[in-house]
Amino acid sequence: MPWHDAAFATDVPWVQPGIARSNVIARSLQDLGAATWFGGLLMGATATNPAVGDIDDERQRGRVMNGVWRRWWPVSAAGIAAHLVGGALVTIGNRERLIAQRGVVSLSVGRSAVTGAALAATAYAGLLGKRISDAGDVPVADGTTPSAETPSNIAQALRHEHVLQWVTPALVGMLIVAGAAQGEQQRPSHVLRGVLRRLDPTS
Repeated sequence: MPWHDAAFATDVPWVQPGIARSNVIARSLQDLGAATWFGGLLMGATATNPAVGDIDDERQRGRVMNGVWRRWWPVSAAGIAAHLVGGALVTIGNRERLIAQRGVVSLSVGRSAVTGAALAATAYAGLLGKRISDAGDVPVADGTTPSAETPSNIAQALRHEHVLQWVTPALVGMLIVAGAAQGEQQRPSHVLRGVLRRLDPTS
């Protein structure tokens, strides 16, 4: 057996190597994208934003913070795009199970709702970040905390960012958990149970 067929071999008889291969690529995009998205957010909340407060000059803190996130944004955007593309490919590859297996649709709908919320939170955080960056070298206490010298409009944006830095990774973390649950649904025993329940809702 060629190495590429062996790498995607499966014990499930109705799954052919080509289908398995497409699922591996799709799930890799989905999982790696979510990991990039989640990891960057968590690093920002736990390390980058607080560490900015170690800089002596309050006006330099905002400049450093803006520079960090400006450099990270393209990587984060690529991760989000990979997650969305991978998720779409996984859904297309499992369209038969959406119809035949009970529980697949509800989990997919729930995950889509959380994805929308995570995207909205990320987009809002990005808008707030641009507003803060456009204000120039304003004094701040740290990456998400205003100081006594921070202008009121920027202070409000920083307070919103302080909340979003925890809400957004929590939402993305839920996506990772939902992906694990979807993987469990593909186990042969789960597939059989879901199909039987679809055929007999009283079971």
